[in-house]
Amino acid sequence: IVVFMSGSCSSPKVTIPKETELGKEYPKANEEEIAKRTLELTLNSIKENSKNGGKVLRDAHPKHHGCVSGSFIVDNTVPATMRFGVFSKPKTYPIWIRFSNGGTPPKDDKEGDIRGMAIKLMGVEGEKLLEDEKNEKTQDFLVISHPVLPVGDPQDYLDLFEAAFAKRPLRHLVFNGYFGAIKKISALRGLKVPSPLGIRYFSTTPYKLGNGAVKYSAKPCDNFKPEMPAELTSNYLREAMT
Repeated sequence: IVVFMSGSCSSPKVTIPKETELGKEYPKANEEEIAKRTLELTLNSIKENSKNGGKVLRDAHPKHHGCVSGSFIVDNTVPATMRFGVFSKPKTYPIWIRFSNGGTPPKDDKEGDIRGMAIKLMGVEGEKLLEDEKNEKTQDFLVISHPVLPVGDPQDYLDLFEAAFAKRPLRHLVFNGYFGAIKKISALRGLKVPSPLGIRYFSTTPYKLGNGAVKYSAKPCDNFKPEMPAELTSNYLREAMT
């Protein structure tokens, strides 16, 4: 799998002021409260889905197809403007990758769904941003099977989450004119793929890198073009990986 970076960071439904600089963050005044409410809803969702003695699952991407080990190779072709962090010099990192479906609760692979790829690098030196992971020697790259999120900023995401928790997500999107988001969600939830190893993945959101910002993407090697199985079983994506 080839992982590469792009300088394009556009998002839907977001107006970017002319004075905005690439690579700088412009958080809203209430973004901390938005994050706390989003976390509260996430925990409530987990509790709701596991009530009455049910199995406690991840809040997102609960169904995995398989985990693989490999190497994350940073070669000497990285542009000078992107040589920061793990990309600062040629090096090889041991990695684990988890492939998954996004839907909660989990459903059959033969139904359309978001597909996820979570890459964990090992042996990464340096202090990390998250307080509870400050001294960890890992770094994650999370990518899914669609180039952008359906909504454009944390408040929009929370509003959609609130509507989904109230079981009225479509009504919310239509009422607020998110017709582009409806189209994107339909594309996400309707995606059927031949193999988790045969599709392209995207970070959806931009990430700061040095003085700029990038989006990450992973795509299969050009000579790997799997075909849809003749019979789609409940776990055909796991079978395809095997």
